[in-house]
Amino acid sequence: MDNSTNNKNIFQSELPCEKKNGHSIIQEFINNYPYGVQDLIKLLECGYQITYEDRKIMKEQFPTDTYKYYATFSRLAFKLYQEGQAELITTLITSGVDLSGTIYTIEALLSNKPEYFSFQTNVWVCIANNAITHYKNHWIFCEAALKQSGKWEEVYKAESFLRKHNKLGTFIK
Repeated sequence: MDNSTNNKNIFQSELPCEKKNGHSIIQEFINNYPYGVQDLIKLLECGYQITYEDRKIMKEQFPTDTYKYYATFSRLAFKLYQEGQAELITTLITSGVDLSGTIYTIEALLSNKPEYFSFQTNVWVCIANNAITHYKNHWIFCEAALKQSGKWEEVYKAESFLRKHNKLGTFIK
Protein backbone atom coordinates (compact mmCIF):
# COMPACT_ATOMS: atom_id res chain seq x y z
CA MET A 1 0.00 0.00 0.00
CA ASP A 2 1.42 3.45 -0.89
CA ASN A 3 1.90 6.31 1.54
CA SER A 4 -0.97 8.38 0.18
CA THR A 5 -3.44 5.57 0.87
CA ASN A 6 -2.06 5.14 4.40
CA ASN A 7 -2.31 8.85 5.05
CA LYS A 8 -5.81 9.63 3.75
CA ASN A 9 -7.06 10.03 7.30
CA ILE A 10 -4.52 12.83 7.88
CA PHE A 11 -6.05 14.83 5.03
CA GLN A 12 -9.62 14.11 6.07
CA SER A 13 -9.44 14.57 9.83
CA GLU A 14 -6.75 17.14 10.55
CA LEU A 15 -6.85 19.79 7.86
CA PRO A 16 -6.19 22.60 7.63
CA CYS A 17 -4.16 23.22 10.79
CA GLU A 18 -5.04 20.98 13.72
CA LYS A 19 -2.12 19.76 15.76
CA LYS A 20 -1.22 16.21 16.57
CA ASN A 21 1.03 15.53 19.55
CA GLY A 22 1.59 19.29 19.78
CA HIS A 23 2.97 19.45 16.23
CA SER A 24 1.52 20.91 13.05
CA ILE A 25 0.89 18.59 10.13
CA ILE A 26 4.11 19.68 8.39
CA GLN A 27 6.10 18.99 11.56
CA GLU A 28 4.51 15.53 11.69
CA PHE A 29 5.54 14.98 8.07
CA ILE A 30 9.12 15.95 8.82
CA ASN A 31 9.29 13.93 12.03
CA ASN A 32 7.64 10.84 10.57
CA TYR A 33 9.10 10.73 7.12
CA PRO A 34 8.61 9.04 4.44
CA TYR A 35 5.79 11.35 3.45
CA GLY A 36 6.44 12.63 -0.04
CA VAL A 37 6.00 15.69 -2.19
CA GLN A 38 2.60 14.43 -3.34
CA ASP A 39 1.41 14.49 0.29
CA LEU A 40 2.64 18.07 0.69
CA ILE A 41 0.88 19.04 -2.53
CA LYS A 42 -2.33 17.44 -1.25
CA LEU A 43 -2.09 19.46 1.97
CA LEU A 44 -1.64 22.69 0.05
CA GLU A 45 -4.49 21.84 -2.31
CA CYS A 46 -6.73 21.37 0.74
CA GLY A 47 -5.86 24.84 1.98
CA TYR A 48 -3.10 24.19 4.48
CA GLN A 49 -0.92 27.26 4.98
CA ILE A 50 2.60 26.57 6.16
CA THR A 51 3.08 28.37 9.48
CA TYR A 52 6.02 30.28 10.90
CA GLU A 53 6.81 27.27 13.12
CA ASP A 54 6.69 24.99 10.06
CA ARG A 55 9.13 27.28 8.26
CA LYS A 56 11.55 27.16 11.20
CA ILE A 57 11.51 23.35 11.21
CA MET A 58 11.82 23.19 7.42
CA LYS A 59 14.76 25.60 7.49
CA GLU A 60 16.56 23.37 10.00
CA GLN A 61 15.78 20.11 8.22
CA PHE A 62 15.98 20.92 4.50
CA PRO A 63 18.77 22.25 2.27
CA THR A 64 18.42 26.01 1.76
CA ASP A 65 17.18 25.74 -1.83
CA THR A 66 14.52 23.17 -0.89
CA TYR A 67 13.39 25.23 2.08
CA LYS A 68 13.19 28.44 0.08
CA TYR A 69 11.29 26.71 -2.71
CA TYR A 70 8.60 25.25 -0.45
CA ALA A 71 8.34 28.31 1.79
CA THR A 72 7.83 30.63 -1.18
CA PHE A 73 5.46 28.41 -3.04
CA SER A 74 3.40 27.54 0.02
CA ARG A 75 2.50 31.21 0.39
CA LEU A 76 1.55 31.40 -3.26
CA ALA A 77 -0.34 28.08 -3.09
CA PHE A 78 -2.50 29.48 -0.30
CA LYS A 79 -3.41 32.46 -2.50
CA LEU A 80 -4.34 30.10 -5.34
CA TYR A 81 -6.46 28.09 -2.91
CA GLN A 82 -8.22 31.25 -1.70
CA GLU A 83 -8.97 32.24 -5.31
CA GLY A 84 -10.51 28.83 -6.04
CA GLN A 85 -7.63 27.73 -8.26
CA ALA A 86 -6.36 24.81 -6.18
CA GLU A 87 -5.87 22.73 -9.33
CA LEU A 88 -2.92 25.00 -10.24
CA ILE A 89 -1.04 24.09 -7.04
CA THR A 90 0.16 20.76 -8.44
CA THR A 91 1.50 22.55 -11.52
CA LEU A 92 3.15 25.15 -9.31
CA ILE A 93 4.96 22.63 -7.10
CA THR A 94 5.93 20.15 -9.81
CA SER A 95 7.27 22.81 -12.20
CA GLY A 96 10.23 23.58 -9.94
CA VAL A 97 13.12 23.61 -12.39
CA ASP A 98 11.00 25.24 -15.06
CA LEU A 99 10.09 28.01 -12.60
CA SER A 100 13.65 28.72 -11.47
CA GLY A 101 13.74 32.26 -12.87
CA THR A 102 10.21 33.02 -11.79
CA ILE A 103 10.90 32.16 -8.17
CA TYR A 104 12.95 35.35 -7.71
CA THR A 105 10.02 37.44 -8.92
CA ILE A 106 7.56 35.59 -6.71
CA GLU A 107 9.83 35.78 -3.65
CA ALA A 108 10.47 39.51 -4.17
CA LEU A 109 6.73 40.16 -4.35
CA LEU A 110 5.74 37.98 -1.42
CA SER A 111 8.51 39.24 0.85
CA ASN A 112 8.11 42.86 -0.29
CA LYS A 113 11.88 42.98 -0.87
CA PRO A 114 13.02 43.57 -4.45
CA GLU A 115 16.62 42.69 -3.56
CA TYR A 116 17.09 40.45 -6.63
CA PHE A 117 16.40 43.38 -8.96
CA SER A 118 18.24 46.63 -9.59
CA PHE A 119 15.37 48.76 -10.86
CA GLN A 120 15.59 52.31 -9.51
CA THR A 121 12.12 53.72 -10.23
CA ASN A 122 8.68 52.13 -10.42
CA VAL A 123 10.28 48.99 -9.03
CA TRP A 124 7.14 46.84 -8.80
CA VAL A 125 5.94 47.87 -12.26
CA CYS A 126 9.38 47.03 -13.67
CA ILE A 127 9.39 43.66 -11.91
CA ALA A 128 5.89 42.89 -13.25
CA ASN A 129 6.86 44.00 -16.77
CA ASN A 130 9.96 41.82 -16.60
CA ALA A 131 7.92 38.83 -15.44
CA ILE A 132 5.17 39.23 -18.02
CA THR A 133 7.79 39.55 -20.77
CA HIS A 134 10.10 36.70 -19.75
CA TYR A 135 7.84 34.28 -17.88
CA LYS A 136 4.69 34.17 -20.02
CA ASN A 137 4.20 30.46 -19.36
CA HIS A 138 4.11 31.10 -15.61
CA TRP A 139 2.45 34.50 -15.59
CA ILE A 140 -0.54 33.19 -13.64
CA PHE A 141 1.75 32.53 -10.65
CA CYS A 142 3.37 35.97 -10.88
CA GLU A 143 -0.09 37.56 -11.06
CA ALA A 144 -1.20 35.62 -7.98
CA ALA A 145 1.93 36.82 -6.15
CA LEU A 146 1.18 40.42 -7.18
CA LYS A 147 -2.32 40.08 -5.76
CA GLN A 148 -1.11 38.33 -2.58
CA SER A 149 1.42 41.08 -1.95
CA GLY A 150 -1.09 43.91 -2.51
CA LYS A 151 0.90 45.27 -5.45
CA TRP A 152 -1.64 44.39 -8.15
CA GLU A 153 -3.53 47.71 -8.02
CA GLU A 154 -0.32 49.74 -8.27
CA VAL A 155 1.01 47.71 -11.19
CA TYR A 156 -2.31 47.47 -13.02
CA LYS A 157 -2.52 51.29 -13.24
CA ALA A 158 0.75 51.53 -15.21
CA GLU A 159 0.27 52.04 -18.95
CA SER A 160 3.39 50.01 -19.83
CA PHE A 161 2.10 47.06 -17.84
CA LEU A 162 -1.43 47.27 -19.26
CA ARG A 163 -0.09 47.12 -22.83
CA LYS A 164 1.90 43.96 -22.02
CA HIS A 165 -0.94 42.41 -20.02
CA ASN A 166 -3.47 43.01 -22.82
CA LYS A 167 -1.05 41.55 -25.37
CA LEU A 168 -0.50 38.49 -23.18
CA GLY A 169 -4.23 37.80 -23.17
CA THR A 170 -4.03 36.98 -26.87
CA PHE A 171 -1.35 34.31 -26.24
CA ILE A 172 -3.09 32.44 -23.42
CA LYS A 173 -6.45 31.56 -24.96
